[in-house]
Amino acid sequence: TQKTTQKTTQKTTQKTTQKKIRKTLETRGIELNDNQIGVLFELALHPHYSRNDLMKTLSDITSDGIKYIIGRLQELGLLRREGGRKNGHWVVMLDNETENEE
Repeated sequence: TQKTTQKTTQKTTQKTTQKKIRKTLETRGIELNDNQIGVLFELALHPHYSRNDLMKTLSDITSDGIKYIIGRLQELGLLRREGGRKNGHWVVMLDNETENEE
């Protein structure tokens, strides 16, 4: 059925995204903590997420924590913002490709 196909596709996308992120981190020799990986993963899957959306999804991280993590990921060249505050989106920079380019 369509629901089963959607769930399978979603799980496959999540696993593929996790593998790409981990491979990029390993290749670049970057170590991130679980919260940083969580933010990177969520933004790879949901590029239009705001900090509030991330806070709701990753409920153990504060707004200031999210802000700090996003800044750190940008410094490391793993994340960039394209577009404005309201209509923009996040681009996760993985090796040999960019994830979520539109």
